[in-house]
Amino acid sequence: MRNVVTTPVSLRVRGHFVCAILSLLLLGASIPLFAQTKRPLDKKISFKVTNVSLAEALKKFRAASGVHMTFNQEDVNSQPAVSIDVADRSGREVLERLLSNTAIRFAEATDGNVLLILKTSKKDNTRAGKFFDVNGQIVDNQGQALSNATIMVLPEKRGLTADKNGMFNLTAKENDILRFSYLGMKSYEVKIRKDEFLKIALDTAPSVMTEYVVTGYQTIEKRMLTGAVTTLTPDKFLRPGAASIDQMLQGKVPGMVVTFNSGSPSAAPKIRIRGTSTILGNASPLWVVDNIIRTDPVNLSPLQVNTVLAAAQESNFSMVGNAISGINPYDIESITFLKDAAATSIYGVQAANGVIVVKTKRGKPGPVAINYNLSLGFTGRPRYTQMNLMNSKERVDVSREMLQNGIYYPNGLRSVSYEQLVDQLSARKITQEEFSEKVGQLETMNTDWFDLLTQNAFNQTHSIGFSGGAGKTNYYASVSFFDNKGAFKGDNLQSYSGRLNLESNLSSKLNVNLLIDASYRKAKGYYNVNPFDYALQTSRTIHPDSFYIAQVSTNMRTPWVNPDPIRYNIRNEIDQTGSTTTTQSFNINTGINYRLMRGLSFQGTYNLEASGNSNFNFITARSYAAAVIRGFDYNAYKKGDFKFEKSPLPYGGIGYPASTQNLALNIRNQFNYNLSLFEGRDNLSAMVSQEMRSVKQDGTMSLEPGYFPERGNTYYSGYYNTRSAIGSQAYHQVVNTNTVTNTLSWMAGFNYQFNRKYTISSSIRTDGSNRFGQYSNQRFLPNWHVGAMWNITAEPFMERVNWVEQAALRASYGSQGNVVSQVGPQLIASYPSAPVDDVSNEFVLDLKSLPYPDLRWEKSKSFNLGMDLMLFKGRLQINANAYYNRTTDLIVTVALPLEYGVKNMYMNNGSMNNKGWDLGVTVVPIRSKSGVTWNQTFNYSMNYNKVVRSGIVNNYAEYLSGSAVVPGMPFGSFYSFGFAGLSPVNGMPLYDFYEKNPGFNKDDPSTWLKYSGRVDPILDMGTTSTITYKSFSLNASFLLRLGHHKRLNPLYPRNASEIAPTPEMNLSREMLDRWRKPGDETRTTIPGYANWDRTSYIPLEVGNVVGGASPYSIYDRSSVRVVKGDFFRCTNVSLGYALPAASVRRFGARGMTVGFSVNNPFIITSKAFHGQDPETVGTGGTSLPITASYTMSLNVSF
Repeated sequence: MRNVVTTPVSLRVRGHFVCAILSLLLLGASIPLFAQTKRPLDKKISFKVTNVSLAEALKKFRAASGVHMTFNQEDVNSQPAVSIDVADRSGREVLERLLSNTAIRFAEATDGNVLLILKTSKKDNTRAGKFFDVNGQIVDNQGQALSNATIMVLPEKRGLTADKNGMFNLTAKENDILRFSYLGMKSYEVKIRKDEFLKIALDTAPSVMTEYVVTGYQTIEKRMLTGAVTTLTPDKFLRPGAASIDQMLQGKVPGMVVTFNSGSPSAAPKIRIRGTSTILGNASPLWVVDNIIRTDPVNLSPLQVNTVLAAAQESNFSMVGNAISGINPYDIESITFLKDAAATSIYGVQAANGVIVVKTKRGKPGPVAINYNLSLGFTGRPRYTQMNLMNSKERVDVSREMLQNGIYYPNGLRSVSYEQLVDQLSARKITQEEFSEKVGQLETMNTDWFDLLTQNAFNQTHSIGFSGGAGKTNYYASVSFFDNKGAFKGDNLQSYSGRLNLESNLSSKLNVNLLIDASYRKAKGYYNVNPFDYALQTSRTIHPDSFYIAQVSTNMRTPWVNPDPIRYNIRNEIDQTGSTTTTQSFNINTGINYRLMRGLSFQGTYNLEASGNSNFNFITARSYAAAVIRGFDYNAYKKGDFKFEKSPLPYGGIGYPASTQNLALNIRNQFNYNLSLFEGRDNLSAMVSQEMRSVKQDGTMSLEPGYFPERGNTYYSGYYNTRSAIGSQAYHQVVNTNTVTNTLSWMAGFNYQFNRKYTISSSIRTDGSNRFGQYSNQRFLPNWHVGAMWNITAEPFMERVNWVEQAALRASYGSQGNVVSQVGPQLIASYPSAPVDDVSNEFVLDLKSLPYPDLRWEKSKSFNLGMDLMLFKGRLQINANAYYNRTTDLIVTVALPLEYGVKNMYMNNGSMNNKGWDLGVTVVPIRSKSGVTWNQTFNYSMNYNKVVRSGIVNNYAEYLSGSAVVPGMPFGSFYSFGFAGLSPVNGMPLYDFYEKNPGFNKDDPSTWLKYSGRVDPILDMGTTSTITYKSFSLNASFLLRLGHHKRLNPLYPRNASEIAPTPEMNLSREMLDRWRKPGDETRTTIPGYANWDRTSYIPLEVGNVVGGASPYSIYDRSSVRVVKGDFFRCTNVSLGYALPAASVRRFGARGMTVGFSVNNPFIITSKAFHGQDPETVGTGGTSLPITASYTMSLNVSF
């Protein structure tokens, strides 16, 4: 590559005549120039300043004289204030007097440029020599000018920038080195030996110039960092169509696994950095925005919430989002992920799960710059073609076979179905012809529930940012609007945000900043209904307008009262129930930075955050959910009727309002010291900080019967205290919470780099909190780390290895902490449903939680070994880390005898290990002069987790769901009933309960259940391919997950205790391959339908534990219904085009880019899933499918 082009002394021009003419012209032009040579310092000026800094005086002098000066800013800032008052004097005289009382002198070049340097020193004497004028232009490898490129004069560290055309001019000494650099390009150095014109062509290889890492407490040079850190810029994570930042990070960071448990736009993904290291605490990483910890909008403890209310609010909380849901992704400048103890120990007891540091954009000097981002798109809908479900005829055939084989059907009334038609024919209510006609109608109904319940949703995003600066103040402001809709009707999310960032240099020593941001988020979803479950599990023979019998009332069932049928219609249920969540936040952050002396500065950060959310779930009187509680359908009875008077919910529906208000105050005072020693050979960075943080959370939630939305959202409360209402849980209930968490912290850290080769680092932090007990030795347990880094590239033996640009080894060891805020030193009591005892007539309380004054932090000890490589001019970059993390003092629950008044208590009795490696690789296979570049990144995460000790006694349901904590097994392990084939007699499923094994114990489900695998993957790999050609760019991102298992959707979702499927149930087409006759057990594992007796398939000891579960429900939770959860998903494909500058300028814009992207276009996984997404939690709850979305985007800058 050609880097330097030196202008020749003479020009070779063909033709002696042309040479002679040019010589005469040049000679004639030079005579008046030599006769009138006058330098800028010869100009006479009048100049006056009084007691101002030298930097300010030089700025005014340059404006008055027009003289171009270069100098070391630190040398100038260290000089005393100056005063001068002269009139009609040459610039030379003025400058001499201005510098007379300082340690600065000046040197004048032939072109009038002025160099300011220290007067006399040993360093200066060794650098005595000639001055040269150096001019030139900086371009890229395509010859395009690089505006504002940086030129550094070494070893003086004087810097300046090129103009908009890449041109520069400066004065330098003989043998000075000029370092040319530009963001995203490789720097280049030239030694000066004469006056010359340089044309510098910088390569587009990744630059090795100084990079900085923002940790939230410090900004550290990357070459001095000993921890495991990854930094992303917006070009690496921004994805049009995503609703929030956390939804953009999947597969982007080595060591971090992001899982979407639902495809709803309002659902926050699960994020884990290097596995899970807590059992009862919050396992999510800590979010830090602009140096301040962000508070989650909801943090209610299960201990503080009534069981009924907790279930009611579950769907609300899933839509609240997390601490950064309200931040506009387009406001972000960078995101830094801190993963090991060396990087996170400075955060103390909050950092055991990793830290994510977000830095937002700052204003830049100059006229206002406007940036507008627009995205418009739609979300595709799931369809029956993607699911392996029966059509109407197939479903009727199953019912026909059941009746022909004499299979028992559930008791109770039957809805419009084949079974009902058979009953009507047998009772001679319809003729054979009518029967055949109606059966034909059922077989051809084929109701498309997915079409009725889903939508091609239109989504839009608008974001506009303003940046600029005048004088000493810079500003950045933005506003945004997001409108995202899910694939299912009624699943909506809207958010608004605004941000203002002001930064001002009040003096050469004092810098202040003010940041204000606010956001509003509103999510609408479902309560007590999941349309995706319904579409999967409901027969297509049902007419969409039909109100069919879904169950027989269980309320008021007595020998003399006949139960009523309860009817259901999905569209009515969605209309008459709902869930709405609104979240608001306001944050104000002020900071000051005062330079006390050279290298030493004081930094103060002061933050106030106010946030809150309000949640409202409801069921109206017309809903099925209210009818189940009421005991009969809407308007079936009226006041005065026996059932109406005895109903626990005679009037209206139920509202479940809840709200949480958070107020957080954070005060941090910090001293930073940075010093370069021995002419830049060594570097020292140190900090000491004190921080106080207080978080107050007030919450309330209630159950309000008698809800009438059609009457102004009012409540009728005349029956709150009826015994029938209390028995059905339909009575007025209120839970109020009030929690204050105060934390006082001290911390210190330092980094020292010797000879630019060897770096050592250390930090320590102590935290005290009112959330833990009275023992001072437990309140202030420190977290610490020690780390080291070896810069191999700086070693002499690497000088001739020109294919290695960077090679470094890192190692760290330290502690991290975690505070489980759900428990504390206070005793927690609650009011029972009947607060007054019938016998004593006294008020009573229920004991909810014992006080825990002696609980300790959960502690983690972490070791990390890392390597950083950059090879072949940046074509290959590798960042690798291996880690081992041991967590002790885990807070777990331990069973207690009944006389304690509670079933469990909390103790520091658990331990857990995490080990693994994470690897980031960037490869540039193609970088051609024609403008084609291909960049490929790989992000690997490998994690092995094991519970060492827990002391928790788990029931069999927890083993099946994966929530059991089993020593010796990974956290998140799940078990299944051992499938042993099908009966050759009737096709019933057979199971192995290992009751004959020596270790069998009915009280230990692990002895009679089969281990099925872990829920979380062992390997998570994300890869992104980026191809650019001139103004075009193509990006494709993929995700690979291996090493985990998944339970398939149930084949018998509603057959908990029944023989045959209820008429309204649809079935998987897998059932077409079910057992039908003896011998089929050799070719299929799908059971046939048979009349069963529980004692025939389950041993008595286990049967007493699992209750009356049917063989079908056990089959759905058996080992045969478990498959590998491995999958390969394309998460995003996008195409972008930057319009030519000439075309854009016609619209008054500086730049314009258009793009088209597709999110989640396809997935490759096991065929056994039959349309089930292996990433989501499956059917049930608030889980919705992940579907493809399509987005058009526009970015315009002015």
